[in-house]
Amino acid sequence: KTYTTGVTILALDALKERRHDDSIHSAAKWLEDNVNQLSKTWGYPDGDPDLSNTQYAALGLWIAEKHGYKAKAETCGLLLRAVRFHANGDGGFGYKPGNPSTGSMTTAAIAILSIARERMKSDGRYRNDVAKGDELLKRAWEFMDRRFSVEGNPQGEKALTRGWHHYYLYGL
Repeated sequence: KTYTTGVTILALDALKERRHDDSIHSAAKWLEDNVNQLSKTWGYPDGDPDLSNTQYAALGLWIAEKHGYKAKAETCGLLLRAVRFHANGDGGFGYKPGNPSTGSMTTAAIAILSIARERMKSDGRYRNDVAKGDELLKRAWEFMDRRFSVEGNPQGEKALTRGWHHYYLYGL
């Protein structure tokens, strides 16, 4: 599953032992092999893809590359494209396309876009996607500037919710 695989990569990295590199590479390959072919994002095995699972896949792939794994350029390029479907007019991001913006999903989008953008900025094939990613990042940071709080997970332009509050704090 996506969360388990992404977190396993993060945990193996935390051990700081190169003997785990093969396991990290195997897990990263599994992530790439299990992206939803329609949305180009990740989700639960029996559910629709979502931004949260996609964040953990992106984090896992990012760390795997620090261990010598080479993610496919197409995977990182697709991340730049796919995340924009979660963007809302207020600059924030929702869990699934059409869901209201929340701080937790906006910080997830910031992480995904930052990882993918950094990886793809030198690949001329993705110049337009990187530029769109830059604009989405700018708008996401503006949303966070307007909505920042540690009291709850920002939702939309005014509300704070206790739901997913710790996930939001982790994202920050």
